[in-house]
Amino acid sequence: MSRQERHQSKTNRRRKGLLWSLCLLVTLGLLAGGWVGYAAWSKQASQEQPPAGQAPTPEPSPSPTAPAKPSDTQDPDPSTTDPVPASPAPTEPTDPAPAQEDPSPPTHIQGVIEGFYGTPWSQETRIEMMGFLSTHHFNTYVYAPKDDPYQRARWGDLYPAAQAKQMQALIQAAANNGVDFVYSISPGIPQPLPDETLTQEQVAQSISFTSEQDYDRLSAKLAQLQGLGVHTFLLSFDDVERRVKAADQTVYGSNYAQAHIDLANRLLHAGRQQDPQFRLWFAPTTYYGLQDSPYWQAIRSSLDPSIPVIWTGEWVLNKAIGSEQADQVAQLIGRKPLLWDNYPVNDWTYAVQHQPQLLMGPLEHRASDLPAHLDGYLTNPMIQPEASKVALATIGDYLHDPSGYNANPDAFWEQSIRELNGNGDANALLTFCRFSSESSLTD
Repeated sequence: MSRQERHQSKTNRRRKGLLWSLCLLVTLGLLAGGWVGYAAWSKQASQEQPPAGQAPTPEPSPSPTAPAKPSDTQDPDPSTTDPVPASPAPTEPTDPAPAQEDPSPPTHIQGVIEGFYGTPWSQETRIEMMGFLSTHHFNTYVYAPKDDPYQRARWGDLYPAAQAKQMQALIQAAANNGVDFVYSISPGIPQPLPDETLTQEQVAQSISFTSEQDYDRLSAKLAQLQGLGVHTFLLSFDDVERRVKAADQTVYGSNYAQAHIDLANRLLHAGRQQDPQFRLWFAPTTYYGLQDSPYWQAIRSSLDPSIPVIWTGEWVLNKAIGSEQADQVAQLIGRKPLLWDNYPVNDWTYAVQHQPQLLMGPLEHRASDLPAHLDGYLTNPMIQPEASKVALATIGDYLHDPSGYNANPDAFWEQSIRELNGNGDANALLTFCRFSSESSLTD
């Protein structure tokens, strides 16, 4: 390295040090201003590591979380590698966000899916979040925390009385706020996270597709939740092993896709007989991409056409998603996709990148006509619920008026920051969010 290059490198390090010092000062200012909840999620972002032995998550599951390792044989998109953050350029104040007219209630799914890996949100947080969703143009909440053992590892066990009572209270809170509650259940063989190993116990606990006893256990679990007020379920096979257990190979061989689809069709038929309002969604193991696959061929040929199918975009994490992509996938799965947008989820910055990060920027680069080409839109939030509200508010504004939002997303973003409850110093928070907006998903 030449003397000039060494000098430039030293200068860059000094600049970066100054920027991080500014972030620290802003953080202290926010705490002094009394922004409720900031300390909790700031601590999580800087210190919390995913719990040892937690359920696996390579990719943000469509369900899930963010990019861990890609599914199928597709190569990871090198553009998702997080670059060294560039210094945010000074920005001029943006124009106020244009006023939006109160719309008629949305007729399609506009929701938040708690589908990340890591510490699940608390009961109190979820109940409070229902009110936030209802006032920000969302009509759906999907319960899918990977680290709730009764949702994944212990899929066949009924909730004990105390947990069932809590679940019923959460379902009622959603109903009170005009939010549809959807329960996700994931009975497949879990795919290990990076640096984790699949255990024989995890394989043994997963469902056997040819076992009537396992089917009865799954049916009983759904029946318990129906009794608590759930009418819509998401059968999730994202982030699972691409195989069936030895006991199922006589019937299915290596065709795990058909095993998944047969189970979905059977649950839908039985559920409708018990509850006319019963609905079933499906998260496939191949949940991203733009190319055909044997799994998608099985979906369009065998899966009941009334079952919405999850898709996360061209990859697990995406800088942009367009209507042409949605149309292409609709042809391949035989229906409009139900988008699981992995923004602003940040579990991948823990489990994959090992550099925990808050993603505080607005939603960007989603086509204005995209919602019309989807069966619905679900956003996967961060581990930190309060911090997530900045991006979630912009997503709600986008879903409410895509063209109006895309005309000036920064204005809606600044408005979401200034309206955040407990915000003691909006300008300081805005500065912090600008410095926390850089990631592999931004320009």
